[in-house]
Amino acid sequence: MKQIITGILALYIIVALSSCAKTVVYGCTDPTAYNYNANATQDNGSCIAKVYGCTDPTASNYSSYANVSDGSCTYNGQVNFWTAVNTYGQITVTIYGQTGYITSYYYSGTPTCGSTGCATFTLPVGTYTFYAYNGSGTTWNSSGTSTVTVNANSCFNEELY
Repeated sequence: MKQIITGILALYIIVALSSCAKTVVYGCTDPTAYNYNANATQDNGSCIAKVYGCTDPTASNYSSYANVSDGSCTYNGQVNFWTAVNTYGQITVTIYGQTGYITSYYYSGTPTCGSTGCATFTLPVGTYTFYAYNGSGTTWNSSGTSTVTVNANSCFNEELY
């Protein structure tokens, strides 16, 4: 009987002691860190500081150092001015305070942004009024109403007739 009581007492002590043992969860215990782990009970030195900025790699101001988006991303697109008419000569295009020149014409197909002889502009997303003219007095947008819309990460082709 004494052996049974001793065995039960030993089993009770083992169960009681094992139920008090804490499970250690390693991780970042700093609540201000980027990789904070609310379940971590012991810090393992893995905390990463929060770096705010633009986290979208398609944005014009993307930061590879940022790990928390702060809503500051901005986007650019392109507009490409061109002509299929070879009698205009050089055409000067002004848009958003920038000036470019159309120096050749495309009679077959639409050129891509940045093609030789086109006036290509990289601009923030938005709608812009442009003005174009050549040395012979031909103007485009003499009334101030010709506009183009620039979309993010795309090219808008504007043919001048």
